[in-house]
Amino acid sequence: MIQPVLYQILDRPDGRFDVTATLASDRTYTREGLASFAEVDASLNMLRAIMAACGAEVLLHPVSAGIATRVVA
Repeated sequence: MIQPVLYQILDRPDGRFDVTATLASDRTYTREGLASFAEVDASLNMLRAIMAACGAEVLLHPVSAGIATRVVA
């Protein structure tokens, strides 16, 4: 059975956004430095299209109910 892909939207201190996608194998892929929600939406739509071709769902990570803030140490 194909496992879902979980995504998060991270708010960066510089006002840009990162989108992370975590596979069932715990591999995480990141699209960094997106300037607007339109770019975030386009990135997620592309991810959904690719995963749909594989038969996998793309779901919001349950820990982040929206946008999380990334803290840079």
